[in-house]
Amino acid sequence: APGEFGWVLTLIIVSLISAAIGAVVMVTLLHCR
Repeated sequence: APGEFGWVLTLIIVSLISAAIGAVVMVTLLHCR
């Protein structure tokens, strides 16, 4: 169903965004030390 595909797509996008944010935070912390 299109609704389920949209839900899965949203979940994937959210996890990718949070992973990117986590990577940026880690790099920032490493550079600030």
